[in-house]
Amino acid sequence: GSLDLSEVTARIGIARGTADRNVGVSGQGLPDVARGSVVDATHCLAREVEKVGDRICAALSSHTSVLACIQVHAPSPWTSLAVPELKAVASSNAVASVSSARGLGHSTIVLAWESAGQNECPCLLALWTGGGQKCSELHISRLRVPPAPPGAPVRLHAERACLQDGGSSAGPAHFLLCELYGAGKVAALIVQEYAAPRGGGVAASASVCLIDTAKCEFDTLPNFAAFGPAAVLGMPSQANAMCLGDLPEGSIRRRDNLPESCIWASALRAMASRGVCSVYAWRARRLLTLDMEAEGDEDDDEAGN
Repeated sequence: GSLDLSEVTARIGIARGTADRNVGVSGQGLPDVARGSVVDATHCLAREVEKVGDRICAALSSHTSVLACIQVHAPSPWTSLAVPELKAVASSNAVASVSSARGLGHSTIVLAWESAGQNECPCLLALWTGGGQKCSELHISRLRVPPAPPGAPVRLHAERACLQDGGSSAGPAHFLLCELYGAGKVAALIVQEYAAPRGGGVAASASVCLIDTAKCEFDTLPNFAAFGPAAVLGMPSQANAMCLGDLPEGSIRRRDNLPESCIWASALRAMASRGVCSVYAWRARRLLTLDMEAEGDEDDDEAGN
């Protein structure tokens, strides 16, 4: 015959001679669990582990302080689009607060710590796409924040680069999504607008590119403060925009001619260890994975229902 879970657990405990010693250890500060229930014991352990994690966070927080509070000026990159359908969906998603990876219309900021060399302060890398201009731009900022005791003044070193695709004679191009791709590289989704071949109006196509940030020119932001009105990144006056075409040869790796559904992309994910970028378009129910290291078109395209 068959045994249920409680019978199996009881027999294991009896065989080891530990059934009565290990079950119900409330005397050691843990709550009682149902005897013979592995599931209940597992849930109990998970709850206790979560409490320990909360205590560790609280203990660490009591010994730390805020070094800097920096605002980022990041208008939605979709505001610069001219394609009516894209702009309308992005606006409605933003109003309805539909977040990534389903919604369009929101600016997403990517934060990552860059590895610091000897005698260097830790460097915080911030990436985002921003609209408001004729074309949406890609912003890359570096912030070096030296450790300081509580209450001591903090001197930040801030640098910023601003990139445009440049577009073509057919129309402007827009950076809509971005993601960190390994050390020193950024992945970005670009939508190129052009005149529709039939019926007039504006159409668009999508591409994904990898950008070597070591080849970008960063402008130092003087008098950048850790708090207050001077602690704002992304203002148009902070950096001159560079075109991708002006970067040195070998700085860009690009995948063009993506499926039309990619203009509806709502999320971009990168995994340098596998050499791939994934473009997800929730509205079109499509996930496209691009091999960014291959020379040919070796892509996986998955359609949803």
